[in-house]
Amino acid sequence: MTKKNIIVSGITYPTVRAAAKTHGLAHGNVTRRLNAGWTIEQAFELEPPPQRNAPNATKLVTNKGIFTSIRDAASAYGLLESTISQRLRLGWSDRQAVGEQAPPKKQPRKGKIVVCENKTYPSVNEFTNAYGANPIRTRKRLDSGWTPEEAVGLAPPPPRFRNKDGSVRDHAWTAKAVTSHGETVPVSASGKYTLYLLTDEKTGKEYVGITTGGTKSRLRGHWNLVNKGRQSKLYNRMRKAVEDGRRNDFVIRTLRDDAGSFEELQEQEYQEIKKRNTIKNGYNTAEGGSLGTPKPIVVDGEEFISQLAAAEHYGVDPYNFNQRINKLGWTPEQAAGLGSDKNYGINIEVNEKQYSSISEACTVLGKNYKTVHARVHSRGWTIKQAFDLEPAPKSKKPSNSIRIISSIGEFASVVCAAKAVGVKHATVTNRLRKGWTHDEALGLLKRKRSKK
Repeated sequence: MTKKNIIVSGITYPTVRAAAKTHGLAHGNVTRRLNAGWTIEQAFELEPPPQRNAPNATKLVTNKGIFTSIRDAASAYGLLESTISQRLRLGWSDRQAVGEQAPPKKQPRKGKIVVCENKTYPSVNEFTNAYGANPIRTRKRLDSGWTPEEAVGLAPPPPRFRNKDGSVRDHAWTAKAVTSHGETVPVSASGKYTLYLLTDEKTGKEYVGITTGGTKSRLRGHWNLVNKGRQSKLYNRMRKAVEDGRRNDFVIRTLRDDAGSFEELQEQEYQEIKKRNTIKNGYNTAEGGSLGTPKPIVVDGEEFISQLAAAEHYGVDPYNFNQRINKLGWTPEQAAGLGSDKNYGINIEVNEKQYSSISEACTVLGKNYKTVHARVHSRGWTIKQAFDLEPAPKSKKPSNSIRIISSIGEFASVVCAAKAVGVKHATVTNRLRKGWTHDEALGLLKRKRSKK
């Protein structure tokens, strides 16, 4: 093998090994460097080594030249590396990302088209504005499969228990029966009338109860009431157990499920509470059965054993049903969604004609009461706007919006400024809270770190 001479700093050496030995370097390191493309001066450490770039480094071409990485470009232009990266991800050009050119114009997002009462709305926001509905609640209802008419109260809500296609799903309260006492109770399949025992294993105290939906779901219902702050001997003890880290100490088990009717199940509950004396020695507060604490309620001429039973039969959330009756003073029919809309007795004038209430005006003019009422009382619309006699008011900008004054212009809010420079508005907001200047928060100026 022919040995090649090598010239280092004007001196000729017969081999690389000889030159490396003279300069006090390892022969293997020098050979590797030369094979990697280093110059002779760099390989023998007479000049700085070549700059290393990551294999996935992004190359940028700007008016200042070619940069082999985003970090180099950010340093040259005094910008944050993350700012340039975010802009490039959004599709900005290299010169736009470093601020040499104006940012690209953002195409307006296409909203979800909503068709209601044979009228088309280009977005959910315009749809809710037209009907004076809450946009967040309406969007959730539409996402849950409600029709537009159902979402804004123009049509009755879909059944609470339903299949994916919207049809009613069979459950314990789709069938009902009338007891010998005239009470309406659920009809359940054999083995579903369950008498259960809930035991606090630390104290040994017990609670006897009945269910038609299975013990697992019944225990879950107990814990839900605990979380909602329900007060009773049982729920107060369960809440204390959670605080002490012994939630699993409450164990539920089936005592029997051989009742042939709800009346028989109630009798079993009464006898079991009496047998175990759980009113005195446990967590029960009533004798159970038809003698328990629930009070019967009549809805649309039909008597139910409790408000819970009526709520579940009509597909209404039990908490909402109870609040409507006990706190808001609604009639049982209104709480169940059967009654007519409440008349608040406000004298109004529409088209130079006097009406004794919004409800009366809606009936005469063919308007949906819920929509009109929400527009007037929740959104602050005028009577003419609420009855579509004048255009709806324009959406107001939030009063707490911060005006941004930067080197590239003024913006009405943080959101507008963030969109213009391609930075998340939450990032800009957090930076402003930390005392950054507007240019620094927008990534237009690199923030100077204070020396400690």
